[in-house]
Amino acid sequence: MLCLLSVTILPAATPDPKTEKEIMATMEAYKQALMKKDAAALSRILSDDLVYTHSSNLHENKTAVLDSLKSNTVVEGIDSPPILMGHSAGGAFLQLLLDRGLGAVGVAINSAPTEGVRVTPLSQLKSFFPVLKNPANRHKAVGFTYEQWR
Repeated sequence: MLCLLSVTILPAATPDPKTEKEIMATMEAYKQALMKKDAAALSRILSDDLVYTHSSNLHENKTAVLDSLKSNTVVEGIDSPPILMGHSAGGAFLQLLLDRGLGAVGVAINSAPTEGVRVTPLSQLKSFFPVLKNPANRHKAVGFTYEQWR
């Protein structure tokens, strides 16, 4: 039996600079509207077909999402401050909730940086040096010595 394999090489898609700027501007407007709890701005940004599904399998349409934002029932309606957990953008939201006193404690895992925080702190850059000092380490796992780990 003969097996033939076909390989197609596609060129990498390059984003249209105009579209990329529009998307970044919309994301920034969305972030600002969420932080300011600006329901009117969110209403303009969000699609009328929006369906948000919670981890509890509760489904909300655009109107329900905007109503919950206006009424503050999501976190402020809880009797005692919850323990909050978030990953990536959820980690950034967690930090905002804790800053507003809406949580007892929080665990942020690989949190996205909030405004005013440097994306790459010096301590993180320092941890890269043992890995980057040898070009042969490319695509390899590199262990740290005890001194480097401290």
